[in-house]
Amino acid sequence: LATTYSVPAIPGKEEVFIKKLPAGRYNMNELAPSGFLAPQLRLTLAVNFEVRPRQTSYIGKLMVNFPDRIAVGSPAHVEIVDAQEETIEILRGEHPSIVSNTVKELATSQTFR
Repeated sequence: LATTYSVPAIPGKEEVFIKKLPAGRYNMNELAPSGFLAPQLRLTLAVNFEVRPRQTSYIGKLMVNFPDRIAVGSPAHVEIVDAQEETIEILRGEHPSIVSNTVKELATSQTFR
């Protein structure tokens, strides 16, 4: 069964998403705003990553850049950025048990319209 996670996002503000997942392959397939425009402004993604047993993995920072004027079919640029050092430093106080031995396993991505 598919599981959906909602991560609040504010333009220009970084949100950290940490989740314990069962081992397996995962796909982030869609970004959508909340509200009445959600069906029209969905962004189809193909961001893939793998969860390995007993391993904390850093899959990267998902950067999404939208054009200044958004319309149906507007392209958006999606990129996985390696910001592991900065992210671990930020999280070190809140999650010391999971950040010390984190393995870098960056997700892969394709952007669709």
